[in-house]
Amino acid sequence: MRKTEIIKLVDDGKELTFRITQMPATKAERWANRAMFLIIGAGKDIKKDATLDDVIRMIASIDYDKAEPLYNELIECCTFLPDGNANGAGIGCTQDTIDAQIIDPRNLYKLRMASAKLNFGFFINALQSQDPKANTITFSKTSHKSDR
Repeated sequence: MRKTEIIKLVDDGKELTFRITQMPATKAERWANRAMFLIIGAGKDIKKDATLDDVIRMIASIDYDKAEPLYNELIECCTFLPDGNANGAGIGCTQDTIDAQIIDPRNLYKLRMASAKLNFGFFINALQSQDPKANTITFSKTSHKSDR
């Protein structure tokens, strides 16, 4: 089951409620790969002690036209809950529909950051872990006996 998080924002004097839903694993992997390729392609190094904020800043330092689809996908993880009920029906957010909900552009940054943390915070936890196994992927070869 994918994780969800409820975030409340004050926008133009009104409290707005959003539910952020974690991306499916395949979409999150594609997002992370595209972000890494953009960062590396821009000549940036991803340091072992980088925070999620550092990674967002690295993405922000690359050509906006290349990064914009990544920003938009973070908004697509959000659902506006007009009645404020965390379990209620909502309106899916897209780059084209979010302006109907949010007036203050700073709230877009807040939503995107919350979405990034929900979806990719585990990368930072693994990078910052003192356990060397936390950020290691191990492939093992298994052998199967043949019944001849």
